[in-house]
Amino acid sequence: MPRHLSAAFLAIFVTFGLFYLMQALILGKDMKLGEAGGTMIDFVRLKKDSELETKKRKMPEKKEPQKSHGRSSRSNATCASMAFQSS
Repeated sequence: MPRHLSAAFLAIFVTFGLFYLMQALILGKDMKLGEAGGTMIDFVRLKKDSELETKKRKMPEKKEPQKSHGRSSRSNATCASMAFQSS
């Protein structure tokens, strides 16, 4: 029981210590915790006048498939499996 109690106190101390450390890093050196203010940065996107450019695409010329001589590897496999099943 005392071991769990000391671990809980240590965990709470580390949690709040990390919280305040992160707050100090976020706020910076000049600001203190709870102090409001700072500089605000405003980002504005300027719209440019541009015309729409379209591409003219043409279909590539299709080549005729080459005729293979003999059987394909798939038909050879099919014949082999049929021969195996009939045995």
